[in-house]
Amino acid sequence: MNKNSDNINGWKSVFANYTISDVLKDCKYPICISLFLTIIIIINSSDVFVSLGKIVSGTLSILPDILALLLAGYAIVLTLFWSDYGKNIRKYPSGRQLLKNINSSYAATILIMVIVLLFSFVLDIIMDLEIEISDVLSKWINNMTIFIVTTLLIYSIWLLKDITINIYNLGQTSSFFDND
Repeated sequence: MNKNSDNINGWKSVFANYTISDVLKDCKYPICISLFLTIIIIINSSDVFVSLGKIVSGTLSILPDILALLLAGYAIVLTLFWSDYGKNIRKYPSGRQLLKNINSSYAATILIMVIVLLFSFVLDIIMDLEIEISDVLSKWINNMTIFIVTTLLIYSIWLLKDITINIYNLGQTSSFFDND
C-alpha cells in the first residue's frame, strides 16, 4: 500500500479532514454534560459501582442499534457518491469538499462508537470479576470510569449532529448543482 501523504485512504485521510481541532471543539459539550452527570451520580448514588453498571449496560444495549443504523445510512450515502448525481457534485470543489465532510463525519463517528462499545464490553467483563480493592481507590476508579464512559457515549451521539448537517447540505445541493 502506498504510504505517501497524498493517500486518500485510511484513518490519516479521515483525520486530515476531521482534525484534532474539530475533535476538541466537538468534545466541549459532551465533557461538560458528562462532568455534570458524574457529579450528580456521585452526590445522589449510594453505590457508584451499581450506577456504573447501569451506564455500561445501557451503552451496550443502545449503541449497537445506533451503530447498525449509522452503518446502513452510510451504505446508502455511499451509493449516492457513485451515482450520476454524486459524479456531478464532484465536478465542483465545494461538492468534493462536501462529500469529503460527509465521508469523514461518518468514519469518525463510527470509529468513536466502536471504541465506546469495545471499552464498555471490556469494562462489563472487568465488572463481572468483582475485583476487591480499597474503598477509596474503587470510588476514584468508578467515578473516573463513569466520567470516561459517559463522555465517550455522549461524544459519539453528539457527532451525529455533524452527519445530520452534512446530509442536509447534500440535500441542498440539488438546488445548486445541475444534474445533467
